[in-house]
Amino acid sequence: MMDAVTLSLEAWLRRCVPAAELCFDGPGPDLPAAEGRSRLRAFLYDVREEEQSRSGRMYVREAGDAAVSARLQPLR
Repeated sequence: MMDAVTLSLEAWLRRCVPAAELCFDGPGPDLPAAEGRSRLRAFLYDVREEEQSRSGRMYVREAGDAAVSARLQPLR
């Protein structure tokens, strides 16, 4: 079950990238094929639970093998 923050992020992303397949499940070793569509996979965590903030991860995978990875630094 997703929390309110995740639901808000999902709604915002659906407006920004309506053609992408959104995944909010846990991190995995690989990203399955999105069958010709873009796939956006977000890993969220609560920075209050960490003593030192660490970057999160977001992956955008285009059709084929072209993958883009971005590291996000949370703000306190």
